[in-house]
Amino acid sequence: MKKLILLFVFVMALAGCSGAENVPDGGEQLPVNNETEKATTNYSEGRYGEFVLRLETIKSSYATGEALGIKAMLKYDGDKQSELIYHSMHAVAIGVSEKTRGIDIGYVMEQPLLTTEMKKGEWLEFPYVKQAVYSEEDVNKAFIEQFLKGEGLPEGEYAFTAIADFYTKKGEEQIQHSFKVEKMIAVHGDES
Repeated sequence: MKKLILLFVFVMALAGCSGAENVPDGGEQLPVNNETEKATTNYSEGRYGEFVLRLETIKSSYATGEALGIKAMLKYDGDKQSELIYHSMHAVAIGVSEKTRGIDIGYVMEQPLLTTEMKKGEWLEFPYVKQAVYSEEDVNKAFIEQFLKGEGLPEGEYAFTAIADFYTKKGEEQIQHSFKVEKMIAVHGDES
């Protein structure tokens, strides 16, 4: 009887320590075993042919001024050991728009032609750096200038979009790859 009780306690302890991930169809990872949100990575991901594009945030809700830690990631997952891609300054850009105000923040990218060898199964990372496209006459100038200050963002609902744009070659043929994933985050007053 003691062995049966010990076996039951052992099995229950193992079940309580399970590290199984709870990832619903939408691709956003949820906390496991009441872990704090800070320990959980949230992401949106899509597979496009031989490539996987991921947009990752530390969490889905932030306080104003809080550092973001957002990055896009691109992975080659095809049949070859590596694939050479041709792209502008970065193979992936990150755009942002504030949804409650209807403001597209935009982004700028230099246009040289660069090449990157992507090794199968390895992620390339592209951290988000705040930038904006606007003019002195822009009706949203005050908000965009506030957006650019500090590490965090002003209060609002933001759609971050990772945009992959590059081509590969098959012989002399150029094969264009253009695709994107989007991730929403909320920024609230002093409490996230």
